[in-house]
Amino acid sequence: MKDSVKNDQNHRFILEEYRFLTENISDTVVHVDKNLKPTYINPSGIKTLGYTVEDFKGKTVLDTVHPEDRKELEKVFRNAMRQRKEQLRHIHRVYTKNGDLCWLETHARLFYGNDGGFTGAIYTDRNVTPMKECEQKNEERRKYLEAVLETTPNAVLTLGPDNSILEWNSGAENLFHYSKEEVLGENLDEVVSGKDRQIHQEAIGFTSMVASGGVLSPTKTIRYTKEGAPVHVLAGGKPIMMHEECVGVVASYTDISGLVQREEEIQRLLQEKETLLKEVHHRIKNHMTIVSSILSLKAHISDEKTASVLKDLDYRISLMQDIYNTLYLGEDVTTLLLPEALTSLLQKIEQTYILDKTITIQQDLAKVRVTARQSLPLGIIVTELVTNAVKYAFEYVSEGTILVSVKEIKPHRLKIEVSHNGAGIPEDIIKDNRFGFGLTLVNNYALQFDGSMTFSENGKKITVEVVREE
Repeated sequence: MKDSVKNDQNHRFILEEYRFLTENISDTVVHVDKNLKPTYINPSGIKTLGYTVEDFKGKTVLDTVHPEDRKELEKVFRNAMRQRKEQLRHIHRVYTKNGDLCWLETHARLFYGNDGGFTGAIYTDRNVTPMKECEQKNEERRKYLEAVLETTPNAVLTLGPDNSILEWNSGAENLFHYSKEEVLGENLDEVVSGKDRQIHQEAIGFTSMVASGGVLSPTKTIRYTKEGAPVHVLAGGKPIMMHEECVGVVASYTDISGLVQREEEIQRLLQEKETLLKEVHHRIKNHMTIVSSILSLKAHISDEKTASVLKDLDYRISLMQDIYNTLYLGEDVTTLLLPEALTSLLQKIEQTYILDKTITIQQDLAKVRVTARQSLPLGIIVTELVTNAVKYAFEYVSEGTILVSVKEIKPHRLKIEVSHNGAGIPEDIIKDNRFGFGLTLVNNYALQFDGSMTFSENGKKITVEVVREE
């Protein structure tokens, strides 16, 4: 009698302990009968899924399972019952009472009667929805990355921490001519360095740097195909860091062989162009020198007026020579820094025309760059205005000052001013436009570049505005 009471007390204690566990556990606990209808659902299960036992009248627990997963789960149950298995585990989706889908990991204990028939089960469900959603996102990301790797024309591969090849995309197959099966597990540096020791050492240095946590920015180098042919590539690499430890490397190679060939062709054409341009400049200079020499010989004639004209022509030829020399010696043969050319011209004017007088030529020249085509006309404009002032403004005085100013007053518009403190151009000459050869030439060049030539009231300052060519 005492043993019976004691056993009953133990039984009640176990039941209370079981009830305490099931009602306080965070997982879902469900008892089902032989028809898979719930006879008990713990509070956590009701909270998670929303169902009570009363909600399953005329239904089984399988009715809440997603149709795609139900077939598999029913198959698992049938096999377990046929084999009299007492344990089973399955992950599937179920609908909660409010219609949401929830992933559950089920661990079930199956019971059988003396006749071997299924009598019911008790199972626990753990909500693994966050884990499955994370797995799904990872799977989507993996497929996305696989699609990117397979569609990119670049060679992209992943390496293990020992520099062994783990992934080898179709771009790598096309570039290096190795199939994925040939290189998986092989050392990358051994595969793509050929028999070139220098390249091999460079490759080892690159992979060691990245494996140590560094990043290899796209670097121009050479790697070798399966057949041993060199390929110009841009190599790059980045480590895969986990908990401050490198667990792998992503490497990429971009084929730039075509670009390198075109670059070499461009360099060759540039050298040919430079040689041709030098030859053209050389011939132009020689021709100008010949013309200048002829004019110098012809200048020794008795007619002073003719000699003066020939001397002016010789000077203008010399002016063009100076501009060509400036272009030829400069790095850019298409443009000219105007102050450099004008300073040389003004010095030549002083040496040529200011011999027995004290005339100072002052400069205010902005650093303006003009085209080679426009440089000669602008040089002639300044030369004509300054020589005109030297010849006529100080005809009756021995001292004076000439100011030459060049500024960019608007975008792409130049203003050239030549002023002095000598005698001004007579008003009637300005009014009637009775210019000599020099001022006529200046005016024509101004009009050629959509500009104008104007005079101050006293005729001591001439302003020329032109559009600067690009």
